[in-house]
Amino acid sequence: MILVKLGGRTLRNLRRIAEDLANHEFVLVHGGGDEVSEVSRKLGIEPRFVTSPSGVRSRYTDERELEVYVMVMSLINKRIVSELLSLGLNVLGISGVDGPTLMTHG
Repeated sequence: MILVKLGGRTLRNLRRIAEDLANHEFVLVHGGGDEVSEVSRKLGIEPRFVTSPSGVRSRYTDERELEVYVMVMSLINKRIVSELLSLGLNVLGISGVDGPTLMTHG
């Protein structure tokens, strides 16, 4: 099993990446922060970011932007699933808000 993390900007190359992965079992984790920021701005919500003392930049997500975040990430997930299905891959799209769908036992 291969775990693949794609940043939102990388999704522009989704078809090529999917073709490379087609013969493997994989879990795909995606981003999409740029799209979240774009939609937030269109809805009149200015994205906010904070920087930790060690220099790590993170999105500050209040309740309003969380709603936008969940909506946009869900749409991105559906686009990814649709694209992978069009390549004949057997895929399932899930979200962190769907509950504990993947769990490890240790």
